[in-house]
Amino acid sequence: MQKLLLYILLVSIAFSANADTAILDVDKIITNSIAYKKFKKDWDKESETYQKEIESYETKMIELDKRIISGSNRIDNRDLEKLKKELADYEFIIQKLVEKRKNILDASFSTALGEIRIEIKHLVDKYAKSHKIKIIIPKSQTIYSDENVEITDNILYQLNEAFKDITKYKNKDSQ
Repeated sequence: MQKLLLYILLVSIAFSANADTAILDVDKIITNSIAYKKFKKDWDKESETYQKEIESYETKMIELDKRIISGSNRIDNRDLEKLKKELADYEFIIQKLVEKRKNILDASFSTALGEIRIEIKHLVDKYAKSHKIKIIIPKSQTIYSDENVEITDNILYQLNEAFKDITKYKNKDSQ
């Protein structure tokens, strides 16, 4: 309800001040941008690599667990305890590895998304100033708008131009 009231207030101010208004779909810009698609592809690949690493530890755990179960009657208690400790160590390693990998992936996702959002903000500011737009309303907050006030595709095009050579941004971070 508060969002609706805020939206109505913003639109009222924009139109009462005889200001130019535009509509922007930030989610569409992000998900359709070259930068996001390239990052998402790299992120998925990295995630898959981490998953394979974790699966190798899980395979070792399964093997140990089978040895413990099948040999519990034939193995002396000292060796059995040794196997159980080794299994517990693998569980701990996997837990820490999953946590570490998740943090790395989350951080890289947040950083990349943040950089894309910063560039979008820069492009929107530049566009608004050059077109004398006083207010830009998120598409998610609009009920109806004339298609002529929609600037999403223009900003998406500019963003894709800015990140056309995405490798220069990736190499900058890896150096």
